[in-house]
Amino acid sequence: MFKHLYIHIPFCNSICTFCDFVRFEKCGEKVKEKYVEYLLSEIKKIPKGKLDSIYLGGGTPNSLPLKMMEKLLESLQRLINKDTEFTIELNPELLTQAQCDLFIKYQINRISLGAQIMNDKVLKIYHRAHDTKKIKSAVNLLEKNNFQNISLDFIYGFNEMGEKDLKKEINYITNCKAIKHVSFYSLEVKENSIIAKQNYELNEQKVEDEFAFIIDELKKNKWKRYEVSSWTKNKKFVSKHNIGYWNTEEWRGIGIGAFGYESKTYYHYEGKLDNISKIEEKMNDYDFYFQIISMGLRLVEGINLSIPQNQKAYEYFKQKIGSNVVITKNNFLKAKNINLLNEILIELL
Repeated sequence: MFKHLYIHIPFCNSICTFCDFVRFEKCGEKVKEKYVEYLLSEIKKIPKGKLDSIYLGGGTPNSLPLKMMEKLLESLQRLINKDTEFTIELNPELLTQAQCDLFIKYQINRISLGAQIMNDKVLKIYHRAHDTKKIKSAVNLLEKNNFQNISLDFIYGFNEMGEKDLKKEINYITNCKAIKHVSFYSLEVKENSIIAKQNYELNEQKVEDEFAFIIDELKKNKWKRYEVSSWTKNKKFVSKHNIGYWNTEEWRGIGIGAFGYESKTYYHYEGKLDNISKIEEKMNDYDFYFQIISMGLRLVEGINLSIPQNQKAYEYFKQKIGSNVVITKNNFLKAKNINLLNEILIELL
């Protein structure tokens, strides 16, 4: 039985040129209302009971009108208690006090803010609607409303940026006590993004050097890395939802663009807003065990081999995985060098 829920809100007021997620720009209220009604009908199918985590992602969840957002949040109350991690992704420029009031009322306790870049010129180039000032204003408003678990997402590897920009971002998150979690993701030129159609070329060496710089600077500033791309100031702010993915726990996905995993079946939703299709793929042993290894080795502490399915996955790939991993005293399988994870996984393919 799944203990995690992901809901995809595909609406955006503008499209970032590097984005490849399922998203729809400038949809009217009737379109949004119909989509929310669809989400509500899917949520009703979930048996009442406490989930470990709920994550509202996108797209831009806080582009929903307040009344629709309230309907959605209200429908989820029967699935949470005081221990449920309840996350919403936000775009900084859209955050308002009225939204904060709703989040508090409906027990959202974790905020994931899409900062992405703290260079105003580069933000404009890639069609982000906010600037650095709006990032800081959003964080200040969240802090004012006493949100205790604020996470910021950043992207590195832009040709127009360098270590000086990354240093600025790291200085900000280090000096801002309200920020408890941060993720740095490498820019990718994905097939359905605008930059892919513009034949954007990544400087792979620059990307590699910048990631090494980020790792070093965060370590100097006493941020604790717990996953390939994620750091926190304290273990209690580790993302329960993402840990669920990395530990191959079951989760339900709802909404166009969402993915889910239940009963060794991986599925996603595609199509049009008024004609959403669910595509399922049953996993064989290879797929299942590869998911356990590939996701679990993303974690700094590794994979708990005391769990039977994890031990079976290790035995399945033991010959191929070779000397790139180590088993710790507490029976966890971990990568010797988590920064070389791709090289390890290539050996398994």
